[in-house]
Amino acid sequence: MPGIIPAPKPAKNKGALLFPRGRGLPVSLALFLAVLTGAFAGGKTQEEQEEPRNPEWVVAVSAFDVSALPPYRQSLGPLAARSLVDSFNRVDRRIRPSAEYAYYEDSARSGLRSEAGKKLLAKRDQRDQLIFQGEAEWRYRTALAALEEEIKKLEEEFKVTEEKDLKVVVEPVFTVTADNKNGIFLPPPAEGEEYQFCVNQKADAFLTGALSEYYGRIYMSIRLYTAYSRSFQYEDRTIFSLEDITLGTEDLAGRLCAVVAGTAPAALAVTAEPEDAFILVGNTLAGRGSTGTVEHSPGTVQVEIFAENHETVSLPVELPAGELTELRISLPPTARTSIEVEVPNVPGSSVYQGSLFVGTAPLTITAPRAQYGYVKIETPDEKTESLVFNSGGGTPPHLVFRNPRTPRPSEDKPLETARRGYYGSWGRLWIAGSLTLLISGIYTGYEVAFNAGNQSPAIYTQGNTMGYIRLGAMVATGLVAADWIFRFIRYVYTANKDSVPRAK
Repeated sequence: MPGIIPAPKPAKNKGALLFPRGRGLPVSLALFLAVLTGAFAGGKTQEEQEEPRNPEWVVAVSAFDVSALPPYRQSLGPLAARSLVDSFNRVDRRIRPSAEYAYYEDSARSGLRSEAGKKLLAKRDQRDQLIFQGEAEWRYRTALAALEEEIKKLEEEFKVTEEKDLKVVVEPVFTVTADNKNGIFLPPPAEGEEYQFCVNQKADAFLTGALSEYYGRIYMSIRLYTAYSRSFQYEDRTIFSLEDITLGTEDLAGRLCAVVAGTAPAALAVTAEPEDAFILVGNTLAGRGSTGTVEHSPGTVQVEIFAENHETVSLPVELPAGELTELRISLPPTARTSIEVEVPNVPGSSVYQGSLFVGTAPLTITAPRAQYGYVKIETPDEKTESLVFNSGGGTPPHLVFRNPRTPRPSEDKPLETARRGYYGSWGRLWIAGSLTLLISGIYTGYEVAFNAGNQSPAIYTQGNTMGYIRLGAMVATGLVAADWIFRFIRYVYTANKDSVPRAK
Protein backbone atom coordinates (compact mmCIF):
# COMPACT_ATOMS: atom_id res chain seq x y z
CA MET A 1 0.00 0.00 0.00
CA PRO A 2 1.45 3.33 -1.04
CA GLY A 3 2.47 5.67 1.70
CA ILE A 4 2.83 2.92 4.14
CA ILE A 5 6.31 1.61 4.93
CA PRO A 6 6.30 -1.74 6.61
CA ALA A 7 8.16 -1.90 9.83
CA PRO A 8 11.52 -3.64 9.50
CA LYS A 9 11.88 -7.06 11.05
CA PRO A 10 14.33 -7.26 13.89
CA ALA A 11 17.64 -8.83 12.92
CA LYS A 12 18.24 -12.30 14.27
CA ASN A 13 20.93 -12.45 16.88
CA LYS A 14 22.56 -15.82 16.76
CA GLY A 15 24.07 -15.20 20.17
CA ALA A 16 20.74 -14.50 21.77
CA LEU A 17 20.16 -18.16 22.51
CA LEU A 18 23.49 -18.49 24.25
CA PHE A 19 23.84 -15.05 25.76
CA PRO A 20 20.42 -13.50 26.46
CA ARG A 21 20.65 -9.85 27.28
CA GLY A 22 21.29 -8.97 30.87
CA ARG A 23 21.73 -12.46 32.30
CA GLY A 24 23.00 -14.59 29.45
CA LEU A 25 26.73 -14.04 30.10
CA PRO A 26 26.74 -14.79 33.83
CA VAL A 27 24.55 -17.90 33.47
CA SER A 28 26.67 -19.38 30.69
CA LEU A 29 29.91 -18.55 32.47
CA ALA A 30 28.65 -20.16 35.62
CA LEU A 31 27.61 -23.25 33.66
CA PHE A 32 31.06 -23.44 32.02
CA LEU A 33 32.88 -23.07 35.34
CA ALA A 34 30.65 -25.67 36.93
CA VAL A 35 31.42 -28.20 34.20
CA LEU A 36 35.15 -27.42 34.36
CA THR A 37 35.24 -27.61 38.15
CA GLY A 38 33.30 -30.85 38.11
CA ALA A 39 35.77 -32.38 35.68
CA PHE A 40 38.79 -31.49 37.83
CA ALA A 41 37.01 -32.33 41.05
CA GLY A 42 35.90 -35.65 39.66
CA GLY A 43 39.46 -36.65 38.79
CA LYS A 44 40.77 -35.46 42.14
CA THR A 45 38.03 -37.24 44.06
CA GLN A 46 38.69 -40.43 42.17
CA GLU A 47 42.37 -40.17 43.05
CA GLU A 48 41.74 -39.34 46.70
CA GLN A 49 39.07 -42.01 47.16
CA GLU A 50 41.43 -44.88 46.27
CA GLU A 51 41.45 -46.78 49.54
CA PRO A 52 43.96 -49.34 50.78
CA ARG A 53 43.40 -52.87 49.59
CA ASN A 54 42.51 -56.09 51.42
CA PRO A 55 40.63 -54.47 54.31
CA GLU A 56 39.54 -57.88 55.67
CA TRP A 57 41.30 -61.07 56.71
CA VAL A 58 38.92 -64.00 56.23
CA VAL A 59 39.29 -67.49 57.70
CA ALA A 60 37.34 -70.49 56.43
CA VAL A 61 36.80 -73.22 59.05
CA SER A 62 36.41 -76.60 57.36
CA ALA A 63 34.71 -79.67 58.74
CA PHE A 64 36.73 -81.62 61.28
CA ASP A 65 37.86 -85.16 60.53
CA VAL A 66 35.91 -87.46 62.86
CA SER A 67 36.52 -90.76 61.08
CA ALA A 68 38.54 -92.03 64.05
CA LEU A 69 35.57 -91.56 66.42
CA PRO A 70 32.77 -94.06 66.90
CA PRO A 71 29.51 -93.10 65.12
CA TYR A 72 27.73 -92.02 68.30
CA ARG A 73 30.48 -89.43 69.00
CA GLN A 74 31.00 -88.04 65.53
CA SER A 75 28.66 -85.15 66.34
CA LEU A 76 31.57 -83.70 68.33
CA GLY A 77 33.16 -82.54 65.05
CA PRO A 78 30.58 -79.83 64.16
CA LEU A 79 30.37 -78.94 67.84
CA ALA A 80 34.13 -78.31 68.06
CA ALA A 81 34.11 -76.35 64.79
CA ARG A 82 31.27 -74.10 65.97
CA SER A 83 33.05 -73.60 69.29
CA LEU A 84 36.17 -72.31 67.51
CA VAL A 85 34.08 -70.05 65.26
CA ASP A 86 32.39 -68.60 68.33
CA SER A 87 35.79 -68.00 69.95
CA PHE A 88 36.79 -65.88 66.94
CA ASN A 89 34.33 -63.24 68.13
CA ARG A 90 37.00 -62.04 70.54
CA VAL A 91 39.28 -61.16 67.62
CA ASP A 92 38.62 -57.76 66.08
CA ARG A 93 41.63 -57.11 63.85
CA ARG A 94 44.77 -58.82 62.65
CA ILE A 95 48.29 -57.38 62.57
CA ARG A 96 49.87 -58.34 59.26
CA PRO A 97 53.51 -59.47 59.25
CA SER A 98 55.71 -57.87 56.61
CA ALA A 99 55.79 -61.03 54.46
CA GLU A 100 52.00 -61.10 54.29
CA TYR A 101 51.86 -57.38 53.49
CA ALA A 102 54.34 -57.86 50.64
CA TYR A 103 52.31 -60.80 49.29
CA TYR A 104 49.09 -58.82 49.03
CA GLU A 105 50.92 -55.81 47.64
CA ASP A 106 52.40 -57.98 44.88
CA SER A 107 49.01 -59.60 44.27
CA ALA A 108 47.36 -56.19 43.84
CA ARG A 109 50.09 -55.08 41.46
CA SER A 110 49.77 -58.31 39.48
CA GLY A 111 46.02 -57.73 39.18
CA LEU A 112 46.51 -54.20 37.86
CA ARG A 113 49.22 -55.39 35.51
CA SER A 114 47.02 -58.22 34.23
CA GLU A 115 44.05 -55.92 33.65
CA ALA A 116 46.17 -53.34 31.83
CA GLY A 117 47.83 -56.11 29.80
CA LYS A 118 44.49 -57.52 28.69
CA LYS A 119 43.34 -54.10 27.47
CA LEU A 120 46.60 -53.57 25.62
CA LEU A 121 46.48 -57.03 24.03
CA ALA A 122 42.87 -56.55 22.91
CA LYS A 123 43.69 -53.21 21.31
CA ARG A 124 46.71 -54.69 19.51
CA ASP A 125 44.54 -57.54 18.21
CA GLN A 126 42.06 -54.96 16.95
CA ARG A 127 44.88 -53.20 15.10
CA ASP A 128 46.09 -56.46 13.57
CA GLN A 129 42.56 -57.32 12.35
CA LEU A 130 42.09 -53.91 10.75
CA ILE A 131 43.89 -54.89 7.56
CA PHE A 132 41.43 -57.73 6.92
CA GLN A 133 38.31 -55.50 7.03
CA GLY A 134 38.74 -54.33 3.42
CA GLU A 135 38.26 -50.64 4.13
CA ALA A 136 39.34 -47.93 1.73
CA GLU A 137 42.92 -46.77 1.97
CA TRP A 138 42.11 -43.44 3.57
CA ARG A 139 39.74 -45.04 6.09
CA TYR A 140 42.31 -47.72 6.93
CA ARG A 141 45.02 -45.14 7.60
CA THR A 142 42.68 -43.00 9.70
CA ALA A 143 41.56 -45.96 11.82
CA LEU A 144 45.15 -47.22 12.12
CA ALA A 145 46.37 -43.84 13.38
CA ALA A 146 43.57 -43.75 15.96
CA LEU A 147 44.39 -47.27 17.18
CA GLU A 148 48.11 -46.48 17.36
CA GLU A 149 47.31 -43.50 19.59
CA GLU A 150 45.13 -45.62 21.85
CA ILE A 151 47.80 -48.35 22.03
CA LYS A 152 50.39 -45.77 23.00
CA LYS A 153 48.18 -44.57 25.86
CA LEU A 154 47.58 -48.14 27.04
CA GLU A 155 51.32 -48.83 27.00
CA GLU A 156 51.84 -45.79 29.22
CA GLU A 157 49.13 -47.05 31.57
CA PHE A 158 50.83 -50.45 31.68
CA LYS A 159 54.13 -48.80 32.70
CA VAL A 160 52.36 -46.80 35.40
CA THR A 161 51.15 -50.02 37.05
CA GLU A 162 54.78 -50.98 37.69
CA GLU A 163 55.48 -47.74 39.56
CA LYS A 164 52.12 -47.14 41.20
CA ASP A 165 52.19 -46.86 44.98
CA LEU A 166 49.78 -49.53 46.21
CA LYS A 167 48.71 -49.64 49.82
CA VAL A 168 47.48 -52.66 51.75
CA VAL A 169 45.64 -52.40 55.07
CA VAL A 170 48.16 -53.10 57.83
CA GLU A 171 45.51 -54.12 60.40
CA PRO A 172 42.60 -55.67 58.48
CA VAL A 173 39.27 -56.55 60.06
CA PHE A 174 39.13 -60.22 61.06
CA THR A 175 36.14 -62.33 60.10
CA VAL A 176 35.04 -65.81 59.01
CA THR A 177 33.23 -66.86 55.85
CA ALA A 178 29.47 -66.47 55.43
CA ASP A 179 29.07 -70.28 55.44
CA ASN A 180 30.81 -70.51 58.82
CA LYS A 181 28.57 -67.79 60.23
CA ASN A 182 25.58 -69.88 59.14
CA GLY A 183 27.00 -73.06 60.67
CA ILE A 184 28.12 -74.61 57.37
CA PHE A 185 31.51 -76.31 57.33
CA LEU A 186 32.77 -77.59 53.99
CA PRO A 187 35.01 -80.67 53.75
CA PRO A 188 38.72 -79.83 53.94
CA PRO A 189 40.68 -79.83 50.67
CA ALA A 190 42.86 -82.70 49.54
CA GLU A 191 46.61 -82.44 49.92
CA GLY A 192 48.03 -80.02 47.37
CA GLU A 193 44.71 -78.22 46.84
CA GLU A 194 44.83 -75.98 49.91
CA TYR A 195 45.61 -72.77 48.04
CA GLN A 196 42.81 -73.31 45.51
CA PHE A 197 40.44 -73.96 48.41
CA CYS A 198 41.29 -70.52 49.82
CA VAL A 199 40.76 -68.95 46.39
CA ASN A 200 37.37 -70.63 45.98
CA GLN A 201 36.26 -69.58 49.45
CA LYS A 202 37.67 -66.05 48.98
CA ALA A 203 39.53 -66.60 52.23
CA ASP A 204 43.01 -65.65 53.38
CA ALA A 205 43.38 -68.81 55.45
CA PHE A 206 41.51 -71.93 56.43
CA LEU A 207 41.40 -73.99 59.59
CA THR A 208 41.09 -77.75 59.67
CA GLY A 209 41.22 -80.28 62.47
CA ALA A 210 40.72 -83.88 63.54
CA LEU A 211 39.27 -85.66 66.59
CA SER A 212 40.07 -89.12 67.91
CA GLU A 213 39.72 -91.15 71.11
CA TYR A 214 42.59 -91.44 73.54
CA TYR A 215 41.99 -93.74 76.55
CA GLY A 216 38.43 -92.56 77.09
CA ARG A 217 39.26 -88.92 76.33
CA ILE A 218 38.99 -86.83 73.18
CA TYR A 219 42.18 -85.81 71.39
CA MET A 220 41.77 -82.77 69.12
CA SER A 221 44.38 -81.32 66.76
CA ILE A 222 44.08 -78.25 64.52
CA ARG A 223 46.11 -76.76 61.66
CA LEU A 224 45.96 -73.27 60.15
CA TYR A 225 46.86 -72.78 56.48
CA THR A 226 47.60 -69.27 55.17
CA ALA A 227 47.35 -68.35 51.50
CA TYR A 228 50.24 -65.87 51.56
CA SER A 229 52.71 -68.51 52.77
CA ARG A 230 51.02 -71.42 50.92
CA SER A 231 51.74 -73.66 53.90
CA PHE A 232 50.38 -74.68 57.29
CA GLN A 233 51.79 -72.06 59.63
CA TYR A 234 50.28 -73.13 62.92
CA GLU A 235 49.52 -76.44 64.59
CA ASP A 236 48.14 -77.11 68.05
CA ARG A 237 46.45 -79.90 70.00
CA THR A 238 44.58 -80.56 73.22
CA ILE A 239 43.00 -83.45 75.09
CA PHE A 240 39.84 -83.31 77.20
CA SER A 241 37.04 -85.41 78.62
CA LEU A 242 33.47 -85.25 77.41
CA GLU A 243 32.42 -83.49 80.60
CA ASP A 244 35.05 -80.76 80.11
CA ILE A 245 34.68 -80.19 76.37
CA THR A 246 34.05 -76.47 76.84
CA LEU A 247 37.02 -75.96 79.16
CA GLY A 248 39.16 -78.24 77.03
CA THR A 249 38.71 -76.20 73.89
CA GLU A 250 38.88 -72.82 75.64
CA ASP A 251 42.64 -72.91 76.16
CA LEU A 252 43.20 -74.08 72.58
CA ALA A 253 40.90 -71.35 71.28
CA GLY A 254 42.79 -68.68 73.24
CA ARG A 255 46.10 -69.61 71.64
CA LEU A 256 44.48 -69.82 68.21
CA CYS A 257 42.95 -66.37 68.57
CA ALA A 258 46.34 -64.92 69.48
CA VAL A 259 47.80 -66.45 66.32
CA VAL A 260 45.11 -65.21 63.92
CA ALA A 261 45.27 -61.76 65.56
CA GLY A 262 49.03 -61.64 65.03
CA THR A 263 49.77 -61.06 68.73
CA ALA A 264 51.03 -64.51 69.78
CA PRO A 265 54.67 -64.59 70.88
CA ALA A 266 57.19 -65.76 68.33
CA ALA A 267 60.08 -68.14 68.88
CA LEU A 268 63.64 -68.01 67.57
CA ALA A 269 66.43 -70.59 67.52
CA VAL A 270 69.88 -69.66 66.23
CA THR A 271 72.79 -72.04 65.67
CA ALA A 272 76.15 -70.57 64.66
CA GLU A 273 79.59 -71.79 63.72
CA PRO A 274 82.18 -71.63 65.21
CA GLU A 275 80.76 -72.97 68.46
CA ASP A 276 82.17 -70.11 70.55
CA ALA A 277 80.50 -67.40 68.44
CA PHE A 278 78.57 -64.74 70.35
CA ILE A 279 74.89 -64.41 69.35
CA LEU A 280 73.06 -61.15 70.01
CA VAL A 281 69.28 -60.93 69.54
CA GLY A 282 68.06 -57.36 69.66
CA ASN A 283 71.36 -56.14 71.23
CA THR A 284 71.01 -58.73 74.01
CA LEU A 285 73.43 -61.64 74.39
CA ALA A 286 71.35 -64.78 73.77
CA GLY A 287 74.11 -67.40 73.86
CA ARG A 288 77.37 -68.70 72.40
CA GLY A 289 77.17 -71.11 69.50
CA SER A 290 73.46 -71.75 70.05
CA THR A 291 70.56 -69.92 71.67
CA GLY A 292 68.17 -72.82 72.03
CA THR A 293 64.52 -71.84 71.57
CA VAL A 294 63.80 -68.37 72.94
CA GLU A 295 60.53 -66.43 72.86
CA HIS A 296 60.37 -62.96 71.35
CA SER A 297 57.67 -60.50 70.44
CA PRO A 298 56.50 -60.74 66.79
CA GLY A 299 58.04 -58.38 64.27
CA THR A 300 61.51 -57.65 62.96
CA VAL A 301 64.50 -58.23 65.24
CA GLN A 302 68.21 -57.66 64.54
CA VAL A 303 70.40 -60.73 64.94
CA GLU A 304 74.18 -60.26 65.14
CA ILE A 305 76.79 -63.02 65.32
CA PHE A 306 80.51 -62.46 65.78
CA ALA A 307 83.58 -64.47 66.73
CA GLU A 308 87.31 -63.92 66.90
CA ASN A 309 89.10 -64.28 63.54
CA HIS A 310 85.75 -64.47 61.71
CA GLU A 311 83.61 -62.00 59.80
CA THR A 312 80.66 -60.51 61.70
CA VAL A 313 77.17 -61.27 60.36
CA SER A 314 74.26 -58.92 61.12
CA LEU A 315 70.81 -59.34 59.59
CA PRO A 316 67.16 -58.41 60.30
CA VAL A 317 64.89 -61.40 60.93
CA GLU A 318 61.11 -61.34 60.60
CA LEU A 319 59.46 -63.27 63.47
CA PRO A 320 55.85 -64.25 62.61
CA ALA A 321 53.44 -64.55 65.51
CA GLY A 322 53.11 -68.06 66.92
CA GLU A 323 55.89 -69.50 64.75
CA LEU A 324 59.38 -70.86 65.35
CA THR A 325 62.08 -69.31 63.16
CA GLU A 326 65.31 -71.31 62.93
CA LEU A 327 68.62 -69.89 61.70
CA ARG A 328 71.83 -71.75 60.96
CA ILE A 329 74.73 -69.43 60.17
CA SER A 330 78.36 -70.26 59.52
CA LEU A 331 80.68 -67.28 59.90
CA PRO A 332 83.32 -66.98 57.17
CA PRO A 333 86.92 -66.72 58.43
CA THR A 334 88.43 -63.25 58.45
CA ALA A 335 90.72 -62.58 55.53
CA ARG A 336 94.31 -62.42 56.85
CA THR A 337 97.61 -61.32 55.41
CA SER A 338 101.17 -62.48 56.16
CA ILE A 339 103.70 -59.98 57.52
CA GLU A 340 107.44 -60.55 57.65
CA VAL A 341 109.27 -59.23 60.73
CA GLU A 342 113.03 -58.83 60.51
CA VAL A 343 115.75 -57.39 62.79
CA PRO A 344 118.86 -57.40 60.52
CA ASN A 345 121.43 -56.37 63.13
CA VAL A 346 120.20 -58.46 66.08
CA PRO A 347 118.74 -61.81 65.03
CA GLY A 348 116.86 -63.74 67.72
CA SER A 349 115.11 -60.65 69.10
CA SER A 350 111.75 -61.26 70.79
CA VAL A 351 108.68 -60.20 68.79
CA TYR A 352 105.42 -59.06 70.40
CA GLN A 353 102.21 -58.63 68.39
CA GLY A 354 100.30 -56.22 70.54
CA SER A 355 101.12 -57.50 74.03
CA LEU A 356 101.40 -61.17 72.99
CA PHE A 357 104.80 -62.82 72.49
CA VAL A 358 104.74 -64.57 69.11
CA GLY A 359 108.34 -65.71 68.62
CA THR A 360 111.82 -64.53 67.74
CA ALA A 361 112.93 -62.67 64.63
CA PRO A 362 113.10 -63.31 61.78
CA LEU A 363 109.57 -64.73 61.52
CA THR A 364 106.24 -64.31 59.69
CA ILE A 365 103.09 -63.26 61.51
CA THR A 366 99.49 -62.95 60.30
CA ALA A 367 97.02 -60.13 60.90
CA PRO A 368 93.43 -59.32 59.76
CA ARG A 369 93.46 -57.69 56.33
CA ALA A 370 92.80 -53.94 55.99
CA GLN A 371 93.31 -53.26 59.71
CA TYR A 372 95.91 -51.50 61.83
CA GLY A 373 98.27 -53.50 64.05
CA TYR A 374 101.15 -53.00 66.49
CA VAL A 375 104.44 -54.92 66.65
CA LYS A 376 107.28 -54.48 69.18
CA ILE A 377 110.69 -56.14 69.28
CA GLU A 378 113.06 -56.53 72.22
CA THR A 379 116.73 -57.41 71.75
CA PRO A 380 118.66 -59.65 74.16
CA ASP A 381 120.36 -56.52 75.60
CA GLU A 382 116.89 -55.07 76.37
CA LYS A 383 116.76 -52.58 73.51
CA THR A 384 113.28 -52.07 72.06
CA GLU A 385 111.55 -50.68 69.00
CA SER A 386 107.88 -50.67 67.92
CA LEU A 387 105.94 -50.04 64.69
CA VAL A 388 102.28 -49.48 63.77
CA PHE A 389 101.30 -51.00 60.41
CA ASN A 390 98.26 -51.28 58.14
CA SER A 391 97.67 -54.71 56.62
CA GLY A 392 95.53 -53.34 53.79
CA GLY A 393 96.57 -52.70 50.22
CA GLY A 394 97.85 -55.03 47.56
CA THR A 395 101.37 -55.66 48.94
CA PRO A 396 101.72 -57.20 52.45
CA PRO A 397 103.85 -55.04 54.77
CA HIS A 398 107.45 -56.01 55.49
CA LEU A 399 108.53 -54.76 58.93
CA VAL A 400 112.27 -54.18 59.32
CA PHE A 401 113.62 -52.97 62.71
CA ARG A 402 117.03 -51.35 62.17
CA ASN A 403 117.46 -48.99 65.16
CA PRO A 404 116.50 -50.67 68.46
CA ARG A 405 116.95 -48.16 71.25
CA THR A 406 117.88 -48.60 74.93
CA PRO A 407 114.90 -48.45 77.24
CA ARG A 408 114.47 -45.14 78.98
CA PRO A 409 115.99 -45.30 82.51
CA SER A 410 113.53 -45.31 85.27
CA GLU A 411 112.90 -41.93 86.81
CA ASP A 412 114.35 -41.15 90.29
CA LYS A 413 111.78 -41.18 93.04
CA PRO A 414 113.13 -38.97 95.88
CA LEU A 415 109.92 -39.09 97.87
CA GLU A 416 109.96 -42.89 97.93
CA THR A 417 113.65 -42.82 99.01
CA ALA A 418 112.92 -40.32 101.78
CA ARG A 419 109.97 -42.40 102.96
CA ARG A 420 111.99 -45.59 103.15
CA GLY A 421 114.85 -43.76 105.00
CA TYR A 422 112.42 -42.28 107.52
CA TYR A 423 110.74 -45.58 108.34
CA GLY A 424 114.16 -47.31 108.56
CA SER A 425 115.46 -44.73 111.07
CA TRP A 426 112.26 -45.03 113.07
CA GLY A 427 112.80 -48.77 113.37
CA ARG A 428 116.38 -48.34 114.45
CA LEU A 429 115.36 -45.73 117.06
CA TRP A 430 112.74 -48.07 118.49
CA ILE A 431 115.24 -50.94 118.81
CA ALA A 432 117.99 -48.72 120.28
CA GLY A 433 115.63 -47.11 122.78
CA SER A 434 114.33 -50.51 123.94
CA LEU A 435 117.85 -51.86 124.47
CA THR A 436 118.90 -48.69 126.36
CA LEU A 437 115.93 -49.04 128.73
CA LEU A 438 116.80 -52.68 129.34
CA ILE A 439 120.48 -51.90 130.07
CA SER A 440 119.49 -49.00 132.37
CA GLY A 441 117.25 -51.33 134.35
CA ILE A 442 120.09 -53.81 134.90
CA TYR A 443 122.45 -51.03 135.98
CA THR A 444 119.84 -49.70 138.40
CA GLY A 445 119.63 -53.19 140.00
CA TYR A 446 123.37 -53.26 140.67
CA GLU A 447 123.26 -49.73 142.05
CA VAL A 448 120.44 -50.51 144.51
CA ALA A 449 122.20 -53.67 145.69
CA PHE A 450 125.49 -51.81 146.31
CA ASN A 451 123.79 -48.98 148.19
CA ALA A 452 121.82 -51.51 150.29
CA GLY A 453 125.07 -52.80 151.92
CA ASN A 454 126.21 -55.47 149.49
CA GLN A 455 129.52 -53.74 148.73
CA SER A 456 131.46 -56.75 147.53
CA PRO A 457 134.19 -56.23 144.91
CA ALA A 458 132.27 -58.36 142.39
CA ILE A 459 129.11 -56.22 142.67
CA TYR A 460 131.18 -53.08 142.35
CA THR A 461 133.06 -54.31 139.26
CA GLN A 462 129.90 -55.57 137.53
CA GLY A 463 128.02 -52.34 138.37
CA ASN A 464 130.78 -50.15 136.89
CA THR A 465 130.90 -52.30 133.73
CA MET A 466 127.16 -52.06 133.28
CA GLY A 467 127.41 -48.29 133.83
CA TYR A 468 129.81 -47.97 130.91
CA ILE A 469 127.58 -50.12 128.80
CA ARG A 470 124.56 -47.95 129.67
CA LEU A 471 126.50 -44.80 128.72
CA GLY A 472 127.44 -46.29 125.34
CA ALA A 473 123.84 -47.31 124.74
CA MET A 474 122.61 -43.82 125.54
CA VAL A 475 125.12 -42.25 123.15
CA ALA A 476 124.13 -44.69 120.41
CA THR A 477 120.42 -43.99 121.02
CA GLY A 478 121.13 -40.27 120.81
CA LEU A 479 122.83 -40.71 117.46
CA VAL A 480 119.94 -42.84 116.16
CA ALA A 481 117.47 -40.23 117.42
CA ALA A 482 119.40 -37.49 115.62
CA ASP A 483 119.32 -39.56 112.41
CA TRP A 484 115.55 -40.08 112.85
CA ILE A 485 114.99 -36.35 113.29
CA PHE A 486 117.07 -35.60 110.19
CA ARG A 487 115.21 -38.15 108.08
CA PHE A 488 111.84 -36.97 109.38
CA ILE A 489 112.59 -33.39 108.37
CA ARG A 490 113.85 -34.57 104.98
CA TYR A 491 110.71 -36.70 104.42
CA VAL A 492 108.38 -33.81 105.21
CA TYR A 493 110.38 -31.43 103.01
CA THR A 494 110.43 -33.82 100.04
CA ALA A 495 106.73 -34.54 100.35
CA ASN A 496 105.87 -30.83 100.37
CA LYS A 497 108.24 -30.11 97.48
CA ASP A 498 106.73 -32.81 95.19
CA SER A 499 103.13 -32.06 96.05
CA VAL A 500 100.89 -30.17 93.63
CA PRO A 501 100.37 -26.59 94.82
CA ARG A 502 96.81 -25.72 95.78
CA ALA A 503 95.05 -22.56 94.85
CA LYS A 504 94.50 -20.27 97.81
